[in-house]
Amino acid sequence: MLNVTKQTASAVLKGVTMTALLSGVLATTAYAEDAKIKSASFSIQPIYQADEIVVTSSDGKKWDKIDSKALQLSATMKVDTKHPGYVDRIGVFLGACNNTQCVNRPKMFSETINTRDVSLNRKITFAGSKFPVSTTGIALPSYGDEILKGCNSKLTSDGATKSHSFSKLMTASFSANTRKKSGQLPITEVSEPGEYPEFGGGDVTRQDQFAVKITCKPYVAPPMVLKHTNFWVGIAHPKACPRKASVSAEFFTDKAGKIEFMFVRNDGANQKITVNATKQNGEFRAFWSKEYLFSKSVDRKYMISTFGHKYSSEWKPMVIKCGVQNDAPGAGGKTDVPNPTHGNPNDRPQVIVTPKPPKRPVKPGIKVAPLPKVVCIGGKISKNSCFCPARTKKMKFGSNKYRCLNSVVKPKLPPKRVAPKRIAPKAQIKRVAPTRARVLIGKKRRSSALAR
Repeated sequence: MLNVTKQTASAVLKGVTMTALLSGVLATTAYAEDAKIKSASFSIQPIYQADEIVVTSSDGKKWDKIDSKALQLSATMKVDTKHPGYVDRIGVFLGACNNTQCVNRPKMFSETINTRDVSLNRKITFAGSKFPVSTTGIALPSYGDEILKGCNSKLTSDGATKSHSFSKLMTASFSANTRKKSGQLPITEVSEPGEYPEFGGGDVTRQDQFAVKITCKPYVAPPMVLKHTNFWVGIAHPKACPRKASVSAEFFTDKAGKIEFMFVRNDGANQKITVNATKQNGEFRAFWSKEYLFSKSVDRKYMISTFGHKYSSEWKPMVIKCGVQNDAPGAGGKTDVPNPTHGNPNDRPQVIVTPKPPKRPVKPGIKVAPLPKVVCIGGKISKNSCFCPARTKKMKFGSNKYRCLNSVVKPKLPPKRVAPKRIAPKAQIKRVAPTRARVLIGKKRRSSALAR
């Protein structure tokens, strides 16, 4: 038995030795195929207004879930290889890692390149639900645990009920796998499943940091679910009035809380009602009822409609008939009994007559004086007043005595004559004969003129 064990151990050691040697040869071959790098760089930053990670609470006691809302980041990647090198594949990973160790980090982006050099910019979308959180082991990287810890650092006495936020600095790693090829590079095609293994890092790695906003949202209880509802109208069995009736509603929900509904009558009357669902016999239930007492026949319909829940009942009739009933309806109308008994008066339902309210008593000691009698000669008396016909005039000739007289119309006078105004004649201009002195002077002037 001991020999068999030694032989088995010897075989295992030989297998391990051969595997190690083969791995070393493969590693040496792979290392020899890596291209030499002139330069490589990487930068990443969140896109404006898309840098938020939302954290929620499932029970209101603490924050325990990173929402699936996605981050949006812009990454710039550059690799310059020496001839005959080229870039095979590239990828971006969350957290700090180097080369093939990045396989243990959440992958944010990867792409097959097959080009001599790389200089490109890519928009990266990374869902918040991809942040690892420790459950049984340690999450790598530990950003998810740190985010939850930061939110729960400000729990209130009521739990995760008050919103707050903070900034978180993270690291991203860019990794590129390079190869050497002196001739034509392989053509980039969509690979079949299993043809190329999942990219987990290469031989060139660069890192950069970016800051995101962590928002811890307050817990909001989910809305109540209305699972089932009963609504009915009940009428008392006795046929005689006054007669009792009731309207009832029953609600079954998934948890305790308030239920609001509108109680409606077919004539338009309505009432808003609120009830509380409580736990009863292992289920949450709310009950409501309204009772009536009728002394006369009624024919109504009722329904209910809930607020915040998609439920409205059908119209439920309430028909109550009072009085002595027969097939030929009299003053009391028809009966609910198909064959009423008319022989024995004791078997007949009693007729309920609603008494009229008594007249208001007159206060003692207050006397009202009668109105004085009006005399109206030539006219008519209405409501203790005298009214005269048209074209007459009411004249008072005593206490509450009036006479209707014909109206006197004054004759129209002719227009007053106005004497015409005298206008003075215009003044006439008369010629006056020249005097002797003027004649002599004129002659003298004429003679002197002739002498010249």
